[in-house]
Amino acid sequence: MIRIILILASVLLLAYPLWGVLQPTTYLTELLEEYPLAIETTSVQIQQASALLWISNGILATAFLLMAKFIGSPSTYLAAKWGALLLILYPIIKTVIEVSSATVLYSHLEHSPISLEFSSVKLFYILFGLALYGIIKSQQGLTQPAN
Repeated sequence: MIRIILILASVLLLAYPLWGVLQPTTYLTELLEEYPLAIETTSVQIQQASALLWISNGILATAFLLMAKFIGSPSTYLAAKWGALLLILYPIIKTVIEVSSATVLYSHLEHSPISLEFSSVKLFYILFGLALYGIIKSQQGLTQPAN
C-alpha cells in the first residue's frame, strides 16, 4: 500500500506542473499564490516557469519512486540511498528553481523583487533525507557479515 501511495504521489508531482505548460492561462492563479506580481505575465512565461517547476517536482518524484523500489525489494540499499540523497538535495534545487521561476515571471517588471526563501518545510526534507540515510547505513551495517 505504501508503494502505491509513493508511486501515485510521484505521478501527481510530475503531472501537476504540466498543467501550466498545456493550459498556461488557467495555471496562472496557482502561480499567483507564490508569485503575486506575476499578474500580467505572458503565456510563454507561465509555460517556462511551469517547466522549471517540473524539474524540482521531478527530483522529489524520483526520490519517492526510489523509495517505492526499495520497499519492493529491500535487500538492496542502493535505491534507498539515492532516494535519501535526492530528498536532501530537493530543497536546494527547489530554491534555485523558485528564484529562476521568479526571474522568468517577473521579467516584464522594471524593479522585480526576488527573494531567497528557506523554510522549515525545506529543512524537513533535508532532515528526513539525512535520517533516512542514517537508518539505511545502520541497517546495511547489520546485514553485512563481520570480517
